[in-house]
Amino acid sequence: MNIRVGSLVRRDLITVERGVPVIEAVRLMASKNVGSVIITDGGRLFGIITERDVIRALASGGSLLDPVEKVGSVRNLVTVSEDDFISVAAEKMIRHGVRHLIVLSKDGGLSGIVSIRDILGERRILEALSKIY
Repeated sequence: MNIRVGSLVRRDLITVERGVPVIEAVRLMASKNVGSVIITDGGRLFGIITERDVIRALASGGSLLDPVEKVGSVRNLVTVSEDDFISVAAEKMIRHGVRHLIVLSKDGGLSGIVSIRDILGERRILEALSKIY
């Protein structure tokens, strides 16, 4: 499967600025039908917040008014290059127990997000897997 991660990044980069309440990120995820949003600080990568993060925060007494960086991941971010093969992305998802990866461009800038749904939704990937198994 020589499919590059960059070919799966189709959507516009969806971001929220550090300090905005979680509810704004949730509304954005719902309106864009996505499961995660990049957190930025002055336009630069700061973290990521996912629907899973929101559920865990609410279950432990957090508030939708908390800032996104309190709920999302801001340290040890799991990233992948747009030039990496999707097998690298899948392996990172498995190893780190995540369903979304931040995709970086060749120059290290933000390219987008790739999700497990993006990987499984690719017909080329499913066809390649069917030949293996």
